[in-house]
Amino acid sequence: MNLSDLTKSLCMGTALTGTMLIIPSAFAGGAMIIDHGVHEIVGGLTPTRPSPWDLGTDGLVVGSVSNGYVTVQDGGHLKTTSSVLGHFRGSEGAITVSGDGATWEDTGVLFIGREGNGSLLIEDGGRVTSLMNYIGDVSGGLGSVRVSGDGSIWELRISSPLASTEAAEFSKFLMEVL
Repeated sequence: MNLSDLTKSLCMGTALTGTMLIIPSAFAGGAMIIDHGVHEIVGGLTPTRPSPWDLGTDGLVVGSVSNGYVTVQDGGHLKTTSSVLGHFRGSEGAITVSGDGATWEDTGVLFIGREGNGSLLIEDGGRVTSLMNYIGDVSGGLGSVRVSGDGSIWELRISSPLASTEAAEFSKFLMEVL
């Protein structure tokens, strides 16, 4: 079923108001969760994951209830459909994309600091391409992005809010381009 079919047959809020939450399909089908101090490495001399690491339609959660880390380095490639860095309160999730040829492509929704702390570091020629981006999404969420070094790029495919309009007063975000 696609969204246009859904709107033809769904009635919400006939007497009052109605709300519908549409969760990205990547999380409806499942997600790779990196948590409890786990550090996954893609590329380089000592990888813990193969390169390219393509999660298909599954989402990626780095730091769900605890802390988790991913490093994509030295020609490593990571591809995700939707991702959350720092999902719930008290969590910390970080992804570093570092070195020539290191890439991460997220083709869905990228949350950096949903309710927890999330950070994205792109350095020394790393490249990140993402579609929709939310930094410091929910009240209490803290997101940070740093892009530094020659050839480092964060390519935003769709202009999207850095902070959710719902939580802009309470969430925090930091972006540095050096």
